[in-house]
Amino acid sequence: MKQSDFAHREILRQITELELAPGTPLREVAVAESLGLSRTPVREALQRLVREGVATVVGRSVVVSRPTIRDLTEVYQAREAIEGYATALCAAHSPDIFKDLAERFAMFETLARDTDLSGKSSDPDGEYALLLSDLDQAIIDNCGNSRLTTLLSNIWTEARRIRLIVLTGGGFDRVRESATEHREICQAVAGGNGQLASQKTIEHLRASYTSAIKSVLLRQSDIPFMNLPLVGSPAKSADQR
Repeated sequence: MKQSDFAHREILRQITELELAPGTPLREVAVAESLGLSRTPVREALQRLVREGVATVVGRSVVVSRPTIRDLTEVYQAREAIEGYATALCAAHSPDIFKDLAERFAMFETLARDTDLSGKSSDPDGEYALLLSDLDQAIIDNCGNSRLTTLLSNIWTEARRIRLIVLTGGGFDRVRESATEHREICQAVAGGNGQLASQKTIEHLRASYTSAIKSVLLRQSDIPFMNLPLVGSPAKSADQR
């Protein structure tokens, strides 16, 4: 692997997992030292991250970009277009792993309902985010379409960062709702009901989209949360950009 590719992969991982939070400066010398590389491959990796929109240039510095409403809208529109179909394909095989995932999401429903963590992170140990990653991998492993899994993998890179931003800024109410939505998706897949799996996936994505935009607005401004467009309304979404 080229050094620049290694640097790109590692910096992207740190950004995706929020080890490098939005707004964090990506100083070439410091990053190179932390990765044990020279400045040249790091510079190439940072330029690539800027082209991909994960980082941005501010003055003479490169910083981790902050997801905008436009970013969120485009990510969730893309997810809605492909994830519903992917879960429907998984349902054609009714793999047992989705029964196990449904049970694990049910456990988080109970935890979120019974735990009072007001004002604290809704996923302090990162366990829920790991469960969501397990579901992502199960969909990739079982949808049976290699081209579709490539699309999913690409869009999930940015989606996972958005997911963590929402989880760290949200509350257990949203975790409980999310766990319920994912349990219903998994149960539909395990039961071989592709139409229901697709429907539940789209319902979840629209609820998640609203929560994600609310989280970003609360973090970035004092603008109160209003009635923002659904993912399936691209014309209206454009007005919010």
